[in-house]
Amino acid sequence: MASGGCCPRMPSSSPAGSSRTPQLRGSGVAYPDAAVRRARPLLGTLVDIQATGGLDEPALHAAVELAFGEIERVHALMSRQDAGSELSRLNREAAEREQRLHPDTLAVLTAALHFAALSEGAFDPSPGQWRQIELHADRVRFRQPLQLDFGGIAKGYAVDLAVAALRRAGVAAIAVNAGGDLRVCGPPQTIGLRDPRDPAAVAQVLELQDAALASSSAGFSRRLEAGREVSDLVDPRSGRFHTSHEGVSVRAPSCMAADALTKVVLFAPPAVAERALAACAARAIRLG
Repeated sequence: MASGGCCPRMPSSSPAGSSRTPQLRGSGVAYPDAAVRRARPLLGTLVDIQATGGLDEPALHAAVELAFGEIERVHALMSRQDAGSELSRLNREAAEREQRLHPDTLAVLTAALHFAALSEGAFDPSPGQWRQIELHADRVRFRQPLQLDFGGIAKGYAVDLAVAALRRAGVAAIAVNAGGDLRVCGPPQTIGLRDPRDPAAVAQVLELQDAALASSSAGFSRRLEAGREVSDLVDPRSGRFHTSHEGVSVRAPSCMAADALTKVVLFAPPAVAERALAACAARAIRLG
């Protein structure tokens, strides 16, 4: 098993070549009552951004637009459905020749391979094949044909980028939620965890401050296909669908870590999961 800490540090600014987030504070007044909340369909889900205080309302709207821009860039790079995305190009061509990576794709792939090693394959961006992926600086090559899928980590990364953009802009209180991958900054916020047996019910309430929370449960995707029960959650080592009523939420310093660790807690042996959580200063909450 890999040793060491959690995933690489999140970037504190946009990738090289993109423009720096402009200063939006204006007069410097705190504007504690100004608030903006907007949502947009991205990353296969609805992304909700709440920004409160620190700026006047027009500047908050501008900051939220910057945050959505970060998420849209990740969506464009890492969509499996878009044949023109960088991820689709890698899946087509990286087994034939080395491919250069955008800084965001490099960050996510580096973290994904780290979590795969940390969890002994319980998290795997290409089920059962993470060891066939070779990274050299900003380039990647696959030792054999395989399919990368960042569905278990890219949302968390995008949330972290959006939060970083809002913080740089001077927003005082932040909540970014991408289909249950949530990160908040500023004053404490009360968060309800859905019951995996009954998604309309709240199973537990907790207070979250300057931290991230992600959840995984088959209860939100369990269905019958060809007479058998399946879900969107698959153990990458065995290929078996996770269809139990058990769900897990992970609280971590970054949303990328929380996102990946939910799968580690669901699929890794308990001792491996506990070591991974400890390495990332994270905590798991089991539900159901």
